[in-house]
Amino acid sequence: RVRAVVGPLVESEIRRVLGSAALMDVVRDKREQLMKEIATQVNKEGRDYGLEVIDVRIKRADLPQENLVKVFD
Repeated sequence: RVRAVVGPLVESEIRRVLGSAALMDVVRDKREQLMKEIATQVNKEGRDYGLEVIDVRIKRADLPQENLVKVFD
């Protein structure tokens, strides 16, 4: 039941935060800051459910297919 609430909430915030960040910020420059921002936002929205997120980690950042082609070119 908790996953049903937390999962979509976390995924939504990850997409929102990383969607507005530059690629280099995600993979190198501001990674820690972005993870903290995601956790902060999830905690604000999860408060109504009595949830507290302690840590968020970006383990992998998949690029859209068109970006992958440009990287390898």
